[in-house]
Amino acid sequence: MKTTTAAGAESKNKAPAVRLRRRQRDGRLIAAVLAASAYVSVAVTLGIVGVLAYEAVQFFRLPLDAAGAGRLAGRADLQRFAEARPDLLGRPLALVREFFTETTWSPLFASKRFGVLPLVAGTMVTSAIALAVAVPLGLLAAIFLSEFATRRLRDRLKPSLEVLAGVPTVVYGYFALTFVTPWLQDHVFGQALAGQNALAAGLVMGVMILPLVASLSEDVMRAVPADLRHAAYALGATPLEVTLRTVLPAALPGIGAACMLGLARALGETMIVALAAGQSPAWTVNPLEPMMTLTAFVVQVSLGDTPYGSVEYRTLFATGALLLVMTLAINATSIAVIQRVRQRYA
Repeated sequence: MKTTTAAGAESKNKAPAVRLRRRQRDGRLIAAVLAASAYVSVAVTLGIVGVLAYEAVQFFRLPLDAAGAGRLAGRADLQRFAEARPDLLGRPLALVREFFTETTWSPLFASKRFGVLPLVAGTMVTSAIALAVAVPLGLLAAIFLSEFATRRLRDRLKPSLEVLAGVPTVVYGYFALTFVTPWLQDHVFGQALAGQNALAAGLVMGVMILPLVASLSEDVMRAVPADLRHAAYALGATPLEVTLRTVLPAALPGIGAACMLGLARALGETMIVALAAGQSPAWTVNPLEPMMTLTAFVVQVSLGDTPYGSVEYRTLFATGALLLVMTLAINATSIAVIQRVRQRYA
């Protein structure tokens, strides 16, 4: 009887230790799953970057590969490149210089030129117009929702605003093409505005990224400690002064991040620019004329009958790699600016 009682007491003493070991084991398992998820995301990103870099290098190697007489016999893409651009054979640096400095982009034509500047100009013009719409409107909406709207009104307005983020971009594209452009032609620019133009595409892109800028900015402003507001009110500041001189400076790093995310979203937008901005890689910064962006060219090549491994196919990855580098550069610049602003107002 005593032996049974002692065994039961010993079992009760061991139970907490067993539960503790089980919890520690479960915690390690969950941490391993979370770490694996993070590493998978990083691995996928590195894989995408690696494929883009490899294919882009293959594009810039075309002059070297096409210069080898033994390789021309078995590679139709090298034969076409050699026939189209005999002046570049054996001169890869000349292709690099043409890609980054010349203003004619016609890799799909018989007389191939590889100056990507028209696509860069189209991308930057449409993105700048989109930011000119989204940043001021989004920031004003965020200020109203965060500082002036009642809780009941904010709970109704914010979900309504965020519904815009769920509209398919192809709908935005047809909206720009069939409503915004005709309206601008009838009421503002007349026939000076082309049927497909960068202005309508940029305006509608601005509407598309408006919820992103407004929602993130409002979240950042609401995260500003209430003590700062109370201190400002205690000094006799008005609600507008509290907003402009206390809340906005404190939330400026987050607002800057929201604007940069909006810019990155605009740079990568495809359907709106493909439908509304046109497919003409013209070297211009006039928003009333048709333009082609980097993403629109990717769509144009992807939807055609482009053979795998052809010259046209390799330009697809060269433009994709350039777009990736532009996006990374903008993100890195924005992070540096945000850190400087954060240190200033810390």
